[in-house]
Amino acid sequence: MGQATETAKRAVVNPRTTKFEFGGRIVALGVTLSVPFFTYWLNLACTPQTRCLLGPQILDLRTLWNTTNFFSLEACYVYLGWYMYIPCTLLASTPWQIAFNSLICTILVTAAVFARWGGSPFLYIVDHYVELITASLIVSIYLSSSILLLEQFPARSDPSAWWQQQQRNLRCKPLSHLKKHD
Repeated sequence: MGQATETAKRAVVNPRTTKFEFGGRIVALGVTLSVPFFTYWLNLACTPQTRCLLGPQILDLRTLWNTTNFFSLEACYVYLGWYMYIPCTLLASTPWQIAFNSLICTILVTAAVFARWGGSPFLYIVDHYVELITASLIVSIYLSSSILLLEQFPARSDPSAWWQQQQRNLRCKPLSHLKKHD
C-alpha cells in the first residue's frame, strides 16, 4: 500500500508528458546526431589553409583517420578530472555566496600558472581538442543512456532517494548558515 500511494503521489506531482515542443522526438534525435558531426566537422575542416571550405582532405577518411588522433585516455582523464574538480556539492536552491572570491581565486591561479610555466599548460586544450570532443561525446552518451535506463525502471531506481543520500554524505555544508549583510 505504501508503494502504491508513493507512485500515485509521484504521478500527480510529475504527470507524464503527452505534448512535446520544438518538434518532439524527431528534432531531439536530429540534434543528438548532428551536433557531434558538426563539432568534428568544424574542427577538422576549418584550418588556416582551407578557410572552412570542405576540401578533399576531409573527404578522404583513410588520410583523416591516419593523421588525426580521435581518442586518448589522457584526454578522457582530463575531461573527467574537470568534472571532479569542484570542491563541494552545493544543495539545490542554495545561492553560491562566494562567486566573487572564486573569480579572484581563478584569476590568481591562472596568473601564477602563467608566470611559472608560461602559456603551455593552457595550450593542452588546443592541442588535444579533437580528443576532448570525443571524451565529451562518450560522457554525454553514457549519461543520456543512464537516464534513459533509469526512466525505464522507476520502481527499482529512485533518483531522488539517491540525491537525498548524497546530500546526507556531503563533506561541505550549505552556506545558508552565514549571515547576510544588508
